Amino acid sequence: MNVDEISKTLVESNILQNASEGGFTLSPEFTRSIDRITENIEMEGVSEDYLSEDVRSEELLSTLSEIFEESPVVVAYYCAIQQFIPSLSHDRTVQITATLLRFDREPELVSGVPDQFLPVRGEVIPGLVKLTKKAIVYVWDEDCEPCDLVKGDLENTLEDDNREISLFAVYGPASSKILYENYDVVGAPTTLFFVNGAVDARLQGAYEPAVVEIEVDKLHSM
Repeated sequence: MNVDEISKTLVESNILQNASEGGFTLSPEFTRSIDRITENIEMEGVSEDYLSEDVRSEELLSTLSEIFEESPVVVAYYCAIQQFIPSLSHDRTVQITATLLRFDREPELVSGVPDQFLPVRGEVIPGLVKLTKKAIVYVWDEDCEPCDLVKGDLENTLEDDNREISLFAVYGPASSKILYENYDVVGAPTTLFFVNGAVDARLQGAYEPAVVEIEVDKLHSM
């Protein structure tokens, strides 16, 4: 499903609506659903009623409950999307969650984000990666020649279909505290490779393209 298809699905499902100045905005109904779900989870915890039968499991409920403690907005968006489009798979719901979180608060900068990567704020990364089986998080900075090299290497290595790997990019200076506290990231470029929500490998700085390819291949094989 490409960007246009996703946008069409979200509009047809009344999650997004066309904005008067162009582009899209969250529908009032979806925004109210986010607020209602957040309040209900604060009082009663995460309910299986928020999830379709296709994704519902004790493991997912436990994970969502854990994530809610540190990043309630990620859980609220995930559950609301499931309510509006129950036919979505878990992986697609995570992807759309990351996409729609930009409407909650835009990432600070996106100019250095590699193709195929979703720009996100650092504060939602812990929640998003815990919802994925495999993920790559690329931390970048502006006016950074090594970052430009890594960006190109990632784009070249990930040019094929990578639906099984979630791809997120974070502007490092705006999220330095949370990136250091959670993942010991001390600068950019840093590329983190996650398996089941935990860092499995990292590349600090720019490496030969073959090194990036090796790490991506390892992630694919897991």
